[in-house]
Formats: sequence, C-alpha cells, structure tokens
Amino acid sequence: MAHDLVPVGVDVGYGDVKVVGPDGRRHSFPSRWAPHRATAWGIGATARVLALDGGEPFAVGEAADGLPGVREPQADGRLADPATLPLLAAALSIARLPDGAEVALGGGLPLGRYDQEAPAAREALRGRTLVIGQGKDVRRVTIRKVVLRPQGVGAALHLVATGALHARSGLVLVVDVGSRTTDVLALHARTLEPIPELSGSLALGVGDAAAGLAQEIAAQAGFVPPPSLAREALAREAVYRGKTYGGPRMAAPHLDVLAGRVSDGLRSLLREPLDSVSALALVGGGAVLLGSRLAGLPGERVRCPAGDLPYANALGYRLAAERALRRAVS
Repeated sequence: MAHDLVPVGVDVGYGDVKVVGPDGRRHSFPSRWAPHRATAWGIGATARVLALDGGEPFAVGEAADGLPGVREPQADGRLADPATLPLLAAALSIARLPDGAEVALGGGLPLGRYDQEAPAAREALRGRTLVIGQGKDVRRVTIRKVVLRPQGVGAALHLVATGALHARSGLVLVVDVGSRTTDVLALHARTLEPIPELSGSLALGVGDAAAGLAQEIAAQAGFVPPPSLAREALAREAVYRGKTYGGPRMAAPHLDVLAGRVSDGLRSLLREPLDSVSALALVGGGAVLLGSRLAGLPGERVRCPAGDLPYANALGYRLAAERALRRAVS
C-alpha cells in the first residue's frame, strides 16, 4: 500500500551520488564502484563493501579508488543502466533502510533528455527488489514507486518549499551546474510554472574545469592525474605521489573559464528573455565552486544555504516522492 512506502530522494550525478533518506539525513559519495572483497586483518577499518543480489562484492565511492575494474557510469540513460544499480544499492544502504523496506524512489534525469530516458528508467526500477549486503548484514529493499523529475525541477521544488524561491514579476532561472551538464530551468516568476521552450541542458559542467586543471597538473608534474584527483583539486589541495596539487588558487582560472562558458550558454539559450530574469538560483555541486563568478548575469540571487546546494535536487526528489504518496492515499 502507498502509505506503507517510505520516500527516498537519490540524485545519481556523473560526479557524485547524493541521497536523502526518509529521516531527512543527507549523504553523498563519488559515483564509482569496483569489484572488491575486503579482508579484515586487524590493521585498520574495513572499507565499505557491499554485494547486490548475492553477486560479487564491490566497493563504492572513495573505497573504489585505485582498484582494478573501477566503473563510473557516464552514459546517457544511467538510471536504466545495470552498471548504476550498485550505486543505487549503496545509496539505499547508506539511507539506513530496514530489511523489507518498500520505497518510493524520487530521482532525476537531465532536463534535455528527460522525455527519452524517463520511460526506460521507470521500467528498469519499478518493482525491483534489491538484496543489499553480505553475510549476516543483508537487507531487502523493494522500489515500489518511481517518481522522476528533470534535474533543476527537483532543486526548484526544494527552494519553493523552504521559501527561498517565491512569486515575483519576470522570469526565474534555476541553474543546476553538474559534473557534465548544466541544466537550466526557466519559470514564470509569478506562478512558478516551468517554461519548457526556455529551458534545456548545456553540455558543460565542473568536469570541464577539472579537465583543464588536469592538463595544467600534467604539464607541471609530467603525468596525467586521475579524474578523481582533478575534481578534488578544484576545491582543495590534493596529494598524489607524495606531492600537493591544485587548490583554490590554481583552480581559479579554470573555474573562471567555466563560469564564462555557462554565462555564454545561458545567453545563447534564452537570448532576449534573459533580460527579463528577476531571480536566479544557482544550485548543484558546481554552485559551491562557482560561487559569485556568475555575477554578470541579471536577476536577484536566490539565497540558499551553502549546505543545501549540492543536495538541492535530491531534497526536491524526496519531496516529490513524499507528495506522490500523499496523493495516493488522499
């Protein structure tokens, strides 16, 4: 029954997976996994290792770094991709769902490919029971309901629910800067109704800045750093092969270039209506890195707590799932 389901919001990004459990707690981990059987010899903590449906164990997130066969689902349609199931299983495990839990899964897809990918994602996930864990720590979680929203819409739902985004005149833009794409959602500011013809996805994101930084590190160090190092080095200094690379000062020029490309992309997408923008909400993991670098764009900046920015979509997806359950029992 719908009232027995628990809502969970999961944002499977190209860079990180964010999950908001039924208790509202937020968790994240890098979007990668690798086959791995942990061995506890009393030397230290055992890495997080799971198994799915009785298959081979795997490590997720940072625990997968350096392991052979590491997977980072990067293709379109990733919610329907079997290679994404270990990431979903890890997200549901981290959300501390009890054995036998039945879930209303709130998730998202790139705005530009939503219509193409949503049917396949629903078919792949609805009714799917995941057997998560190994040994005595095994839980069965069934995805009974799949509630999907385009990326950016999830963030808008959260911003409206918290009062950060409210009715006004003109247009509102929600700009979700991800790892590979930047999703742009335009809303009628007075009604907060989406405007599909002014919305879309830009094929650029934080990964572009990381690639530029990786080239600079390669020129200095004489080797190409792994993608995970380059992404980390955008936000803070990262240690590799005994030396320190990156950090805010080294990353700044690459983030400036990304901010310029995002600004140009917005102008190309919206053209004249951009002048009617009265409010702009910058969300996603890229929002933390770009900060005030998009200052040249019109509109009042929507104030959102920094801690909410990376989780804005996942928070909105959980809210969408919760509302779907309320409608089902009303």
